[in-house]
Amino acid sequence: MKRSDQVVADIKRWIVQTHQKVGDKLPQEAALIEQMGVARGTVREALAALQVQGLVTVSTGPNGGATLAQLRMNAAWKPFATSSTSSRWTLPRCTPCGARSNPSLPPTWHCA
Repeated sequence: MKRSDQVVADIKRWIVQTHQKVGDKLPQEAALIEQMGVARGTVREALAALQVQGLVTVSTGPNGGATLAQLRMNAAWKPFATSSTSSRWTLPRCTPCGARSNPSLPPTWHCA
């Protein structure tokens, strides 16, 4: 697995575990570099992959960065919603409604 693919997986896991919502910003590039201990190119490649998957939009400039996009393709989240090998990856309950009925969506997105 390429290092950028691992960064993509780590970012997806962080999004689900911290209950991020559409429109929320990911940490700045410099923070991701420091937290993950990878090169700038690796983070940029990971963000580009997330953008191609339709999970984030990336903008440049003083207020730029990666912002969570509205999901249209649920398959991108399935590996992070549940796991048969570890209970730590089960999808948390939705804050507004408490449901776990759609495990392919991050919490709070299915009832918005």
